[in-house]
Amino acid sequence: MKMKKLFSILLISASLMTVSQSVFADSPVNEVEVIPYVIGLGDTKTQAVDIYDGQELNLFLQSAEDEDWFKWTNNTGKGQFTYGFLNNLGPENTVALGIVIQYTPSRESELLIAEPTQKGNPNWSSKIRNVYVPDGATLYLRVKADEYVNLEQYMLSFGYYHLD
Repeated sequence: MKMKKLFSILLISASLMTVSQSVFADSPVNEVEVIPYVIGLGDTKTQAVDIYDGQELNLFLQSAEDEDWFKWTNNTGKGQFTYGFLNNLGPENTVALGIVIQYTPSRESELLIAEPTQKGNPNWSSKIRNVYVPDGATLYLRVKADEYVNLEQYMLSFGYYHLD
């Protein structure tokens, strides 16, 4: 009798364990689903998001028409050389980095657009290097799809340096 009762308890415990799910198994989660989608943030030059020296951003373009704008104001007390590297992290899209330098509220450069990334090559950057930004000027960086096929992540790296 004791053995039958023990066997019944084990069988019931085992069946309960197989039916119940882990708290964390509610729905499958992978890394792509965890990354937030930022919509409507920095979509125009006037809404540009501040970026800092040495910063890397991982974001998405939501459509072929979407643009993401970032800005850095040189308040270091001296002119700086800047660089920006843009990499598409997916296999289907190509993206291009563009810049505008605003020298004063009424004077700015034209939009300069770098060569776009290569499709399926996350190591090929759309890059702009050695652009001089005078003290007090603001650099705007624009990320736009050159060819948009699907929602894919991109990585933007920015920095500046001074030649002494």
